[in-house]
Amino acid sequence: MERAELDQAVAELARQLCEDLAAGPPGDVRERVIERYVYAVVNNHLQAMLAARPLPPENESPRRLEAALAHAAEAAGLPREAVERYRKAAEKHWRANEDLARGLGALGAFHQRLAAVSKRLAMALTLPPLWGLPIGASKAQPETPPPGGPSAPELPAKPAAEAKPAEQGPPVAPQTPAAEGPGPREAEVKRRKALLKEYLAKTGVRTSRVWRCAGQANTHSCHKPEFYAWLKGELPTESATAQSLERFLRRGEPPPE
Repeated sequence: MERAELDQAVAELARQLCEDLAAGPPGDVRERVIERYVYAVVNNHLQAMLAARPLPPENESPRRLEAALAHAAEAAGLPREAVERYRKAAEKHWRANEDLARGLGALGAFHQRLAAVSKRLAMALTLPPLWGLPIGASKAQPETPPPGGPSAPELPAKPAAEAKPAEQGPPVAPQTPAAEGPGPREAEVKRRKALLKEYLAKTGVRTSRVWRCAGQANTHSCHKPEFYAWLKGELPTESATAQSLERFLRRGEPPPE
């Protein structure tokens, strides 16, 4: 996510927060609304950092989290202490997702190295034998008696012993592996594609119209990179960006021109 897209997404979240607070919710509801807003802003900053390749150094993480909290307070015009009370929860969410992303990156690099080793091993197995013909390819010729010499009388061949049939037990039915159902991520991707397909059929618009209207009034905050991450099941369902997009799709209203 580019900086301009990040600012636009946070501005849309701040606008929605101001609308919610203008309705005058009671104290406990007001706190939950602000907490949800801070979580959404922090998550947008986190997704922007994790989308960078390669990932920034780990010592950059605290500074980026601090910038996300400051951005949340500044965009909505909130006092800093209204945001600071959610710092501990924001740090826990940030570190957990960053550690997961770095672990997956290391695992991907390991798989690349493993694939390279497997390729070299497969090439080595296709090389010809080092010593020419394999062992047992040629048979030794029998010795012949000298010309005019005595030859040993031929002995009658012994009858071959009849082989006894091996005892067989009861037939064993072949076991077939149990079919595995789709994993949770495949099921979530299927659900999201069905939701998008239903919306496109209802409104008659193209897919690009869905993410191009992000940030406009009464739409959503899911821009192009987050939209395709959502469609592939990579964007968390509990993220504010995913929830904003799915609310928009369920309403079934065409995007503004």
